[in-house]
Amino acid sequence: MKRTLNQIVNEITDLISIMRTYINNEGGDLEFVNFIDGVVTIRISGKCLNCSMRNITFDEGVKTALISEIKEVNDVKFIK
Repeated sequence: MKRTLNQIVNEITDLISIMRTYINNEGGDLEFVNFIDGVVTIRISGKCLNCSMRNITFDEGVKTALISEIKEVNDVKFIK
């Protein structure tokens, strides 16, 4: 059975909420922006903007988790 857009977005935001806890502990933040054509857009803020580990955290952590956990997600983009 095909899932609705609302169900997919709810799953995305739930997973982001879990990850936000860890990001917030380091002084950064994540905010869901949208999900269009398989691509999740997330706004990053706080200490994440200038962190030298940002690419590893987001590419190997957040992006990998979203793509592996939610079959409808094909890519994740990060904006400031």
